[in-house]
Amino acid sequence: MGFHAIIARDSILLEFLEKQRLQAGAFFSWDLYENEDENFITFVSPYYKTSFNKILVEALEKQQAPLIDTLLHYNPILMTGYDEDSAWLKIQSYVKDKLERFEALVIEIKNKKNYTTNELKSFYDTDMLLSLNHLPDSFQKLRDDYGIALINLSGFSWNRGQYSFAQEVILIAQTLACSPRETRMIQERIKWYEDNLPASARIQSGGCASIGKNLLMICFVFVLFINLLRVLVPSAPSKDNQFNKYPDVSKMKIYFLPADAKRKAELDSLKNIILARPNGAATPALEAILAQYNRSLDTLETKKVNLEELLLDEMKHSVYNVRVLDSLKSKFE
Repeated sequence: MGFHAIIARDSILLEFLEKQRLQAGAFFSWDLYENEDENFITFVSPYYKTSFNKILVEALEKQQAPLIDTLLHYNPILMTGYDEDSAWLKIQSYVKDKLERFEALVIEIKNKKNYTTNELKSFYDTDMLLSLNHLPDSFQKLRDDYGIALINLSGFSWNRGQYSFAQEVILIAQTLACSPRETRMIQERIKWYEDNLPASARIQSGGCASIGKNLLMICFVFVLFINLLRVLVPSAPSKDNQFNKYPDVSKMKIYFLPADAKRKAELDSLKNIILARPNGAATPALEAILAQYNRSLDTLETKKVNLEELLLDEMKHSVYNVRVLDSLKSKFE
């Protein structure tokens, strides 16, 4: 069978090569390429490299972590060694340029220049950091340097009295897959902030709302929590023994924190796509992928929290950003 005919049988690869498009969770037909010789790779490599670069750069720009995950980890890289090296050099150049722009911005903040939260968000957004995490080990130095830039952004903001913003940035920095040294620095900074936050800042809402609104929202969460317990826990005739007689359902570990719930949904979706393929997970490559998904899902299962812990987590982050509380409120309206 000719190479053009092989590609034509795979609609996903055909769209990838012709239109530079790929959807998160879309898989090439592994069976068509597992036994192909180097001549096929040589034939398809130039076209694949063009699409690979365009899709990956756009996914990084749009912070589409699931798409990057699909492209890099769950589809074959149909490039020669030379073309693959060339492609990664372009991606490294893109990430390095973003890092340098971020570092320059951090220096400007140190020198008292003001930026809005929206202007800064693209540099420390969780989805952007997750996207960087999917890049290969050769990007580890860039990830570590990015982690240092996040620490500096947080520190310079703290020095300017922007306590809640500094805490928000350093908490989000935990998302980035840094080396142990940088990870330890981030954790130490988080602890230092918790220990040294001025009393006047502990009741602020990250500068996003007035103190009155923030206190009102916190009160709402407490009231919500108490009311939920009243609904979930049956009332007892005796006040003396009601909490001994009935189980505290808030202790049942049946919830995921928001970020974990989102990741579990992504993993479940991609796992279902694998199992729905004509051959299921029959090939060694797909069996390895499925095993990786199962390990990831098992890890998430250990992160379940009870209702009280879920609400307390929401409240903890609300001190840094009142929008979290707004989101929590909407869940129960």
